Amino acid sequence: MGNREGKGMGRGLRLLTLLVALLIGAGCAGKTKSQDALSEHESYYLNANLDFAIEYPHDWIRTKGGKKGAVSDPYTVEWLSPAPPGEGSPARGRVTALPPSLVRGGIKEMLEIFQSAHPGFVVTDRREIELPSGPALQILGHTPQRTYQVVFLTSYRRAFTLSFSSPPEYFDRFRPAFSRMAESLTLLE
Repeated sequence: MGNREGKGMGRGLRLLTLLVALLIGAGCAGKTKSQDALSEHESYYLNANLDFAIEYPHDWIRTKGGKKGAVSDPYTVEWLSPAPPGEGSPARGRVTALPPSLVRGGIKEMLEIFQSAHPGFVVTDRREIELPSGPALQILGHTPQRTYQVVFLTSYRRAFTLSFSSPPEYFDRFRPAFSRMAESLTLLE
């Protein structure tokens, strides 16, 4: 009887060792697809109050808010690219997630709100695009000081405006980061 208990214990110990080895092996096997999607050069931001998550360049600085006193201010999160010494941030990414009650006119009203907040804004390209989070309207345009890529997207709970801008001489350099941010937008509904 004592002999059988010893064999059973040995078998249990081998099973436990095998299970631990498998778990360690699975943990070291590599990244999952979702982990691969977030590169080492990007950070992840989630805002449950505004119903979205987004990836952004890891060296960009996140701030809360837009223009102080604007209706959209409490609904806006902004990221700024690193600034060269003695200069302002050349690139800016901004997500505004308004409740639908503030933009009853849909995307048309969202564009009007954007244009009124950016005096002198001229649309140079307008097209429907498909993002992982849904169909959207993308606008390219500029003011005398900045070039913009703006994406308008509506959902059941929010009306999203993604605004990416920089001085014209930096825009092509930052445009891939702008596009990656727009593609990474996840709606939390």
